[in-house]
Amino acid sequence: MNNESVFQPSPDQPERSFFSLKEAFSQAWGVFSSRFTDFLIVTLVIYLPINAALTFVPAGDDLEGFSQFMRVANLLEFFVGIIATIAVVSIAKAALDNAPISWREGFARAFHLYFPALGTQAIMSLMLLGLFILLIIPGIIFAVYWGFALLVVVFREQKYMDALRYSKSLVRGRWWNVFGVILLITVLAFITMAVVVSPAWVLPEHYALDIMFDTFIDIIAAYFTIVMMLYFFYLDKTRLVEVEHVVSESKEEVSNS
Repeated sequence: MNNESVFQPSPDQPERSFFSLKEAFSQAWGVFSSRFTDFLIVTLVIYLPINAALTFVPAGDDLEGFSQFMRVANLLEFFVGIIATIAVVSIAKAALDNAPISWREGFARAFHLYFPALGTQAIMSLMLLGLFILLIIPGIIFAVYWGFALLVVVFREQKYMDALRYSKSLVRGRWWNVFGVILLITVLAFITMAVVVSPAWVLPEHYALDIMFDTFIDIIAAYFTIVMMLYFFYLDKTRLVEVEHVVSESKEEVSNS
């Protein structure tokens, strides 16, 4: 497999590069289906215990109870779920490069990058919290700018503020396009998850069923994480092409002067 089919930036006209969601979904499915066992094991190892633990956290029928449940869920995702994300994208990228790795190697890479990734996510979360407290709009703007920071840590060996700056450089000049693509992928993910877990709405409540359907959602999330990874590579390559274009133009101006 090769990620070249997802985007076609032109060295002469970088502004005309485009990202094909259809190709991205197709290619992500190829990766997901070919390495499904590895993605499944990663999901079960990380999220089955999380989902089981959350069944013992009372959600309550009021806003306060739900808020408490979400705080616990977000903390578990922050500290533990990040391992699954790194493992999934590492396995997916290796499959794209025709150098497949196992779920064990995916976990090994995740544990190797755990603290740089966690630190980067912590810095981003604190800064976004401050922005959202001040004003909602700046928080949304920078959430998009920094949305690829974790992938930068994994694939570009940058961390902390350098990872945030790198992520922002990918989005700069195309914020609305990036926001639109992320929004569309997110909406499609939620629709897919809703369809898959819809039987749970008519089945009797049982903690085992809750764990099962929550784990289904996490497996689906792995697929959409691969789609986002492909979009990251598109933005990264487009950025490189644009930089090369600017450098080439500068050299031409110097030679003509």
